[in-house]
Amino acid sequence: MLFQEIIDQQSLVANDLDLLPFCHTTTEGYFNNIKEKQTVDIKLCPIYKESILYFFYGKPSYKVSKEAENYTNNPPITLIYEPKNIGDLNLKRMLPFDSGGYSRYKMKEGYEKEAFTHEKPNENSIKGLIKLLYENNDSYLKDDVSLEKLSEFIKNCWPVKEIIELYVRVQKGEIDSGDQVYSIELQFDKEIKFQPKYVVIPYSFLTTSFWDETNFKQQFPNVKVEYYGEDKIMEKVGKVLTGAEYQDLMRQKVMALIK
Repeated sequence: MLFQEIIDQQSLVANDLDLLPFCHTTTEGYFNNIKEKQTVDIKLCPIYKESILYFFYGKPSYKVSKEAENYTNNPPITLIYEPKNIGDLNLKRMLPFDSGGYSRYKMKEGYEKEAFTHEKPNENSIKGLIKLLYENNDSYLKDDVSLEKLSEFIKNCWPVKEIIELYVRVQKGEIDSGDQVYSIELQFDKEIKFQPKYVVIPYSFLTTSFWDETNFKQQFPNVKVEYYGEDKIMEKVGKVLTGAEYQDLMRQKVMALIK
């Protein structure tokens, strides 16, 4: 069976799962464009050579630019969407990890990322992938893959064996994976209206009038503004945090909101 067929099979027994929010991470300049256009736009992806909009299911794992270090003077902003606010949920693709990191995962030659891709997934497909890899949302949020559950499908699906070996390599520290290897990537090929439940910003941004009652909050009364890193940022007044610090603080805040 194809990996996609295994996911669809599992979706039949995943009705007990709710959908977690979707997360899109960006930076200040891009966010300003989103605010002005009131849409989150698709952009040309160097991996797929297509215009795509990326989200992660239930986690703020996407790292803009190339590395977290680029956040030093341009810290991350994360939009948290309830799935119902994305419209018809017309997804283009879904992967169990980040497509951009695939080359680092040391899959056997001949295995392309398409072997682990679900084309045109829907709400049930997402639940099926969670059921297959993690069994439930709580384990997914803890990065706790169920290798025992996955092993049930080795004889029926060759890519399952390869993805198990990937998680074993990660657990042994043999590859540089990051949080994204345990994060479900969702791709859209159409713009999405700017109507997130939360916008999560660094605490230092609150010093500008952009976010106050007469500006952003007045224009978007249904969007809740949350901030991260108050204590750490205040400790370093006049200095900037490292990119890794921004990333970790943002992730902690977003995960707290989702949980």
